Amino acid sequence: MAAAAKKPSRCRARLRSASAALRAALPCSIKESKTALDSNALIGGGFYHKEVLLLDALLDQTPADVVEAEFRRVCASSVRDSWGPEDELDKSYDHVLMVALFDRSSERKDTQRLTTLLSYHCPQNLGYAASEFYLASRWPKAIECFFDCYTAAKSAGVQKDVVSCLGRAFPFLRSRFPADHEFVQETRNWYMSNRSNLQVNSMYVHLA
Repeated sequence: MAAAAKKPSRCRARLRSASAALRAALPCSIKESKTALDSNALIGGGFYHKEVLLLDALLDQTPADVVEAEFRRVCASSVRDSWGPEDELDKSYDHVLMVALFDRSSERKDTQRLTTLLSYHCPQNLGYAASEFYLASRWPKAIECFFDCYTAAKSAGVQKDVVSCLGRAFPFLRSRFPADHEFVQETRNWYMSNRSNLQVNSMYVHLA
């Protein structure tokens, strides 16, 4: 049992030790990428996005039980909400891993995993876009996870973050229902009644 208990820690060390390799695989340093970061503000550009993609690729090569252990650890950990332009992956590992897990959950249309992750962490932005747009642009049904994670949220802070994301996505309903709980319920009702006629707004204004 003792040896089994150490396995996630050893495997996590393997993932963390890959940060140098990930940085080495990129064409330029973080400081050299700052201009690219500033000029590639949309979801698909910049050094940060490459870090997420590379870590996601590393997770694809990692045993499922290790990925699950990292998923649980990130859920239970305090993870910074943003990436600093001068950061290295080993300084922002948990944040980049969290974004990679959001990516994987939405790309795989995994409602349960996405809802669970959002119930612990609902950052206002993922990459260079608002979280609700980032996820819905990959999988439109992901917006429904925001409704589910509101009641499953592990803290009042997460609930407020969820309401903030939904308020940006549905401002016409937020103005009508200022009370958070009522707003979420009414927005869910409206969405479920109209979802067959909805599509993701490619001109969404909440981009960093």
